[in-house]
Amino acid sequence: NHMYRYLYDEDYADSFDRLHFTWRDAVKMGRAYSPPYSEEDMLTKMMEWGEDSIYWRTEYECEFVESVSNIFNPELLRGCFTGNTFVEYGEKYPNCVVGVDIGKSVNSTVISVWALEKDDNENIANLIYLEEISPKTGGHDIPYQRKRIMDVAVNYGAGRVVIDATGIGGAIEQDIRIDCIKEEIHFIPFIFTGGPKGTKTQVYRDYVSYVQQGLVKVPDPKNLPPDQSRLVNKWYKEHVTLEYVMDAANKTEKIAAPDGKHDDYCDSSVIGIHACLGMLPPESSFASVNVSNKTPMPQKYSGATPVFGKTSRTFTINKQSPGGI
Repeated sequence: NHMYRYLYDEDYADSFDRLHFTWRDAVKMGRAYSPPYSEEDMLTKMMEWGEDSIYWRTEYECEFVESVSNIFNPELLRGCFTGNTFVEYGEKYPNCVVGVDIGKSVNSTVISVWALEKDDNENIANLIYLEEISPKTGGHDIPYQRKRIMDVAVNYGAGRVVIDATGIGGAIEQDIRIDCIKEEIHFIPFIFTGGPKGTKTQVYRDYVSYVQQGLVKVPDPKNLPPDQSRLVNKWYKEHVTLEYVMDAANKTEKIAAPDGKHDDYCDSSVIGIHACLGMLPPESSFASVNVSNKTPMPQKYSGATPVFGKTSRTFTINKQSPGGI
């Protein structure tokens, strides 16, 4: 649907006809065409993708959206609010996940804890704890951050700790990995990649869908003490301002906060919710994302005895001579 931008110029609008077809046209039976989907199928897909999402509007409504678009609908975000309060710190909670966005430069580190619960036979991600470590309160004190992440994970009995490992130093990732091994917690470093096929686009598309379907639950700030209410209000404001930015000329896209604003709460939440709702059990692999895969250098490359195999082998390709047999 972006082809129009490249092929036509509004100055010549009178010289061509513009035809606009949407999913509604595609579900109609034709003389030589049987639609692969019914209207009910498409309405189900609309709920999954999010009627207001840029993905639905461009792919199925065939809209030529603006280059900058908000990701979340504020009304649907407010629909996430419930009468629940945060779970008391230190109370072990079943099936919960810790999502962490590590602060870089002026950004904060945000720790969110999401519990997997059942509601009307549907899986729900329920926010049970939220913490922000600003640069002023130890945001760049790595040992302090590491201690807080692990304290939160241990106190709530988390099964997984998922951190945004994009661009952070290997030291903190390795330290948290070791701490998780000691506590028998599944550690997952999450790598955000950009572009239309990138992990950030994929997990945020899922996140919008979960919000649209009412699968994300967050305590209403009106029912919380002032310090907790402030955190949830920041969570809401960052989600409202988060943008999908499309550069049609370069055919690139990215998800980011506008200049001067932050997306720490959003990134902490999206990886926590993805781990909560979009993953297989803890012993399984991380679904549809890139994770760090820092395999130690095999011993055979360091001059020591190979790990596997007792003899060296020379591999050759059996190739027929030019003259044939």
